[in-house]
Amino acid sequence: MNMKAIIAISLLLLLSLSCSSKIATQPKAVKGIMDLRNWDSDNFAVALDGEWEFYPNELIDSGFASQKDMHTPKYIFVPGIWNDTYGSRFGFATYRLSILLPDKYKSRYVFKLSEMGTAYSMFVNGHKVASNGKVGKIQETSKPQFFPLITDSLELNSKIEIVIHISNFHNRDGGYWYSIYIGKEKVIRDIREQKMFNSLFIYGCLFTMFIYHIAIFLIRKKDKSALVFSLFCLSVVFHLLVFDEKFLNQIFPKDTFLILNRIEYLSYYLAVPLFSNFLYLVFSEDFHKRMMQIIWFFAISFSSIVILTGSEVYTFTIPYYHIFTLLSMFYFLLVFYKAVKLSREGAQIIFIGTVIFFVGILNDILHSLTLVRTAFIFPQGLMVFLFSHSIVISIKFTSALSQVEKLSESLLSTNIGLEEKVIQRTKEFKLEKEKAEEASKIKDKFVSIVSHDLRSPLQGVLNLLEILNNKKIRKTSQEKKRYLEVCFESIKFSLSMIRQLLDMSRIESGSLIIHKEEVFLRVYIQNVLDELKPFYLAKNISIIPHVSDSDTVSVDVNLFKQVLSNLLANSIKYSYVNQSIDINFKSSSKNKVITIHDNGIGMTEHQLKELKSQGMMKSIPGTANETGSGMGIYLCQYIIDAHKGRIQFKSKKGKGTEVNIIIPSK
Repeated sequence: MNMKAIIAISLLLLLSLSCSSKIATQPKAVKGIMDLRNWDSDNFAVALDGEWEFYPNELIDSGFASQKDMHTPKYIFVPGIWNDTYGSRFGFATYRLSILLPDKYKSRYVFKLSEMGTAYSMFVNGHKVASNGKVGKIQETSKPQFFPLITDSLELNSKIEIVIHISNFHNRDGGYWYSIYIGKEKVIRDIREQKMFNSLFIYGCLFTMFIYHIAIFLIRKKDKSALVFSLFCLSVVFHLLVFDEKFLNQIFPKDTFLILNRIEYLSYYLAVPLFSNFLYLVFSEDFHKRMMQIIWFFAISFSSIVILTGSEVYTFTIPYYHIFTLLSMFYFLLVFYKAVKLSREGAQIIFIGTVIFFVGILNDILHSLTLVRTAFIFPQGLMVFLFSHSIVISIKFTSALSQVEKLSESLLSTNIGLEEKVIQRTKEFKLEKEKAEEASKIKDKFVSIVSHDLRSPLQGVLNLLEILNNKKIRKTSQEKKRYLEVCFESIKFSLSMIRQLLDMSRIESGSLIIHKEEVFLRVYIQNVLDELKPFYLAKNISIIPHVSDSDTVSVDVNLFKQVLSNLLANSIKYSYVNQSIDINFKSSSKNKVITIHDNGIGMTEHQLKELKSQGMMKSIPGTANETGSGMGIYLCQYIIDAHKGRIQFKSKKGKGTEVNIIIPSK
């Protein structure tokens, strides 16, 4: 079988069994508050991760938001362990989070919880909705329990408070271990059912491998590798049954914590030596017997501690056993490298599966230590390993069947690749079509504006020149001067439109290049205002820049000037006589915001929607019948896009308009 095909199929299997498409990526909680007002709750669940309020050595009742003088919170990032923040592994504490939900109407939600270290009670708006074990202030009154659950459906308002009491006197790590998810009941149950389906699929495969290898051993008892491998599969099955979704914990939920927790540890501690024993039997020429004996010695020693001590003792062995596992894995890889180099039968295939399997083990070790926040993928990695091992078995039993499998797997890989290419090309064509349609709409709108607003002033100039040239029409010198002034203004307006057309052409052709410079904003704005002075003085409008002398922005000096000039000209154009326009500035580590606020005629919701979607609309006369091209905002948005920024418009008919120019700080 082609090695690339094996890798491709293995990775596809790994991804297909580990991904969930119904968990949304949302902003994290900050300082104990999580804003989910823009969350699509009908289609996605959200992990309540981020910065929670943390009250060590306190079990505070919910509804204490008004008592912050009495309870000063620390802040802790969850999920994670509390050891450093708390200052101890053992103890009790309160976690608190406020959530802002969409405020249109009440909705019903559920929560999905995994285990925490090692007992908890969860309250939502003062009502207890979930618990595991019994939370206590000392070991004697605390009862541990690991039991994943989904709460009953709760009707929640736009703002909710979550309070969680956690106590730990039975594990080396305490705290809020794994993510809590909130969502509509159907979404949450779909996620859980998908995980359970994947898990049951893996359990079924592992148990089938266990039965299959036992049958091989019974048929041919000389092949002890089949027996050892079947025991390895059985140990992994027991480990998975008390891990993640914890099926055994759900079957035996009461007073079984210590037994099930010991099964979780022992099944892991025995899986390593069983796997080493299997490799020793398969690659006996490359695997030293002494090394296998050492691995068994350490595994039995660690397992004895699990059997003979309480969880408050044996859980401290896990980080050391993780190190032992990683060292063993390193030796296993050396054995595989030697076997591949010597062209041992099946070594290459098993090596690929084992590498992926070890990646899954390494990920889960780091995840269990809260050093990374990915997902548990050990079962999926194991499935890849079993997949590679089954290929080797098929090769050993029949070369003819192996040839058929090679062809079928190669065809499957090719079909998957072709399907992905077809899907990708279809998406690309669809995206290009949508872009072309949107561009066509904008250009139609653009042509409509140009044909109307550029033709009208030129036609007016032509008419006035014909009047001036017509000797039959008597005209005073004052009338002639006025006609020439009108012609001058009309031609000046037309030239301005043509310049904007050229700028837009450069933008859409990609030839517009941004040269950023750091400029002092107050001086920069004043230069723009000096050019606009005749226009706002004519309407007795005061423009007040609330900008300090030290405020700076990084922009293209020439292009950004057009943005400020166009936006300020619009504010002047649509403001009434004797009004004022304010210019404000705010700066943060991420963005710098220039705000232009006027009290003019404003825009209707339809006009604002049209402006946001297309960046232009038909020019509307100003308060003094000033005219425009309708292209200024369109040009401004393109220039700001080129600066990696954005423009926001807020307006209400008769109440004025606020424009926010947001550009990156760096």
